[in-house]
Amino acid sequence: TGLYFITTMPYSPGLELLIVYPYWATQDAFNKEYAARVVRTDSLLDGTQGVAVQFTDALGRKVVHGAGSGVPQNVRRESGEES
Repeated sequence: TGLYFITTMPYSPGLELLIVYPYWATQDAFNKEYAARVVRTDSLLDGTQGVAVQFTDALGRKVVHGAGSGVPQNVRRESGEES
């Protein structure tokens, strides 16, 4: 699980970050930080940098890793049954 963003700030692969996701600007918002690591950077034509990060903290849903389908647990399937 990760995200990609564009920035003018320099980042390099392997850099560990704390990312607030999602971010809400309201005063009473509950913003939570998640640990992440930069896995790729792209130099873009306009002088900015694209940054791909992978979350190293779970984002609230348990994800099955390995040989499975990669579908998060406790997700309602089309049949209406929970996995």
